[in-house]
Amino acid sequence: MMEHADREAIEEAQAVLYEEGTKLRREVFGSGHISASKALPQFLQPVQSMAVTAGWSLCWTRPGLERKTRSLLCLVMLAVLGRDHELGVHVRGAIANGCAHDEIREALLQHEETDGTLLRDNEAWQLVLLPRSNTTTELLVAKVTHDTLESNLDLAQRLRDLGIGRTVAFSIQSEYCVLSMCRGALAAGFDVTLLSGAHST
Repeated sequence: MMEHADREAIEEAQAVLYEEGTKLRREVFGSGHISASKALPQFLQPVQSMAVTAGWSLCWTRPGLERKTRSLLCLVMLAVLGRDHELGVHVRGAIANGCAHDEIREALLQHEETDGTLLRDNEAWQLVLLPRSNTTTELLVAKVTHDTLESNLDLAQRLRDLGIGRTVAFSIQSEYCVLSMCRGALAAGFDVTLLSGAHST
C-alpha cells in the first residue's frame, strides 16, 4: 500500500520554520523590512515563504558558521552576481550581525574587469568606500599598475594642489606595489614614509 505525504504535518512544520526564520530576519533587517515583505502581492507570498523557511530558518540558523560570517559570504555572492539592488539591505544586515566596517570593506575589495559584474565603481564598492562628502582631501583612485601615480597621471598634481608633500606607502605585494609606489612617489618629488609591518608579503 502506497503511503501518502501528510500534508497537514508538512504545513505545521512549514509554519514553525517560517515563524523562526522571520524572527531571525527581523533581528537582522528590522521590522520595517518584514512589513514590506508581507505587503508584497499575494502572488509573490509563496516565494517569500520559501525564502524564509529554506534560507533563513534552515540555513541561517545552522551552527556551523557564526552569523557575521554568513553575512560576509552573502555580500560577496551578491557582489559577484551583480545583485546591486540587494546589497544595501545586506550591508546594513551585516553591521547588525556584528561585522565591522573594515571587515565589510575587505569582503568587497575592488575588482578590475572590462565587462561582467565585477566592475570598477559598482554599487558594492561605493556602499563602503566612497570618500566622505564633507571633505575635499579624500581621493578614491583606481590602480591598474604597480605604481598608483602611473595609473593616475594627474594624481601627483592633485596631491600638490592639496598641499600634500609626503606619501605613506603600504600595500600587499612588497616586491611589486610597494617598491613601485615608493619609486614613483620619489621620482615625482614627494617625501616617502614606508610603514613597517603593514604589508602581507
